Amino acid sequence: MQFNGFFISRSFSILRNISLSANHVNANIKALVQQGRYQEALESYSKDPNFPLRTSRFTFPSLLKACASLSNFHYGGTLQSTIIKLGLSFDPYIITSLIRMYVKSGLLCSAVKLFDDVSQCEVSGQDVALWNSIIDGYSKNGFFEEGMVQFRRMQVLSVKPDGYTLCILLGMCNGFLGVSCGKEIHGYVVRNMFDDDLFVITAMIDVYSSSSRPMDAWNVFEKLENKYNIAVWNSMINGFCENGLWRNGLQLYPLAKTEGLELGSTTFSSVLTACSQGEDVEFGCQLHCDVVKTGFESDPYVSTSLLTFYSKCGFVEDAERVFDLVRDRGIGLWNSMISAYVNCGSANDALDIYTEMRSRQVAPDSFTISNALIACSMIGSFYLGSMIHGELMKRPLKDNLAVPSALLTMYSRLGSLEDAYKVFSQMKEKDVVAWGSMISGSCENKKFNQALELYKRMEFDGVKPDANVIASAVIACSKKGRHKDDLVKLMYMHRSCS
Repeated sequence: MQFNGFFISRSFSILRNISLSANHVNANIKALVQQGRYQEALESYSKDPNFPLRTSRFTFPSLLKACASLSNFHYGGTLQSTIIKLGLSFDPYIITSLIRMYVKSGLLCSAVKLFDDVSQCEVSGQDVALWNSIIDGYSKNGFFEEGMVQFRRMQVLSVKPDGYTLCILLGMCNGFLGVSCGKEIHGYVVRNMFDDDLFVITAMIDVYSSSSRPMDAWNVFEKLENKYNIAVWNSMINGFCENGLWRNGLQLYPLAKTEGLELGSTTFSSVLTACSQGEDVEFGCQLHCDVVKTGFESDPYVSTSLLTFYSKCGFVEDAERVFDLVRDRGIGLWNSMISAYVNCGSANDALDIYTEMRSRQVAPDSFTISNALIACSMIGSFYLGSMIHGELMKRPLKDNLAVPSALLTMYSRLGSLEDAYKVFSQMKEKDVVAWGSMISGSCENKKFNQALELYKRMEFDGVKPDANVIASAVIACSKKGRHKDDLVKLMYMHRSCS
């Protein structure tokens, strides 16, 4: 009996040690994922071949998050096999993480199949986080209608959406599904008393504002009883600015101050945007004082907005002072200063700032390059323009039409139509600006037949001409003595576009 007692005691000790070891590994994995050390987390999991079967159900979501962050779909599939073996296939917490992993890996079909299987379960199918994961998956992959279908299914199946569901859906309405779906969700918000959820209200204001319905946005804002969150005010100010109602945006700022709300970077940037739109110098200068008092003068967003405001109002020296005061300059501030010089005709100063920026190893973006190329066009510097073009060939900016259009304009203005045509022929997508640059460049260089030929090709490609393109085509027609009917037709189109 003593012999058996020894072995029983020894077995309990071993099991306790195994349990403690497993708990330690589980805790370590979760900590590593929280710190963003995803590869180390997966390695910690796979070191012990016996550990997978001792994994806590609360650890799998961390491991799946690591897989999603590393785009390691293969490892995620292995984890799913373990989850099935452990009988956790209908654990909503784990399945939600699996769906998110598949969505992030671009495998929406796998996510949908998994969701369809689990949502049939009476218990798991009622979990709102599960539904949120698939609606978010549809949203991220551009299947917005399917996301709305799931929202309607939730209501049929008595699964109550939460604030996060509604925010995802309103995000899909914003610029994609449109205001009609926004109104449908708005109705649900009112019926189910979500109209005190500040995240939902902010998203609703954004939907109406982006749909050119600022008064609907204002009605949502005005009916809100709890207005003690500055984010809602910021959203309303931005909404007014987005619709050209900058005066209304400015009127909200002193009201927010009176309410004693905590003003921050977004508020100052939004109000400065309104000042820039209306070129309201007095209000902008008063706001600058508030910025200094609250210590936001060096904030990257606020300083960029200040610089843009002074530049728009023609106070370039004040813009320079803002620029000089900021030591840690982000790309936005450099771009604003270059743009300020270009807009006031100081191309050499713009290129000096561009050169300084490059010497400090700040990587330019499409906006930087476009403005630098415009500056080259202004001073007729083919050499510097071709150097910038050379840098672009080494490190191209993807999926951007602004830079090729700026290159076209520069080469055309400098009389190098051959270089302009090379850039033009390499463009995968040609918008009206690109066509316009080539047509006007051909006219400026007295290549009127080429201008008209380009105009015909543009029409054949289904690109609708704007007023500038038609004006160039009219000039080309008149110079080549084309048939009077063609000229009259173009002039009529010009008046229609003006």
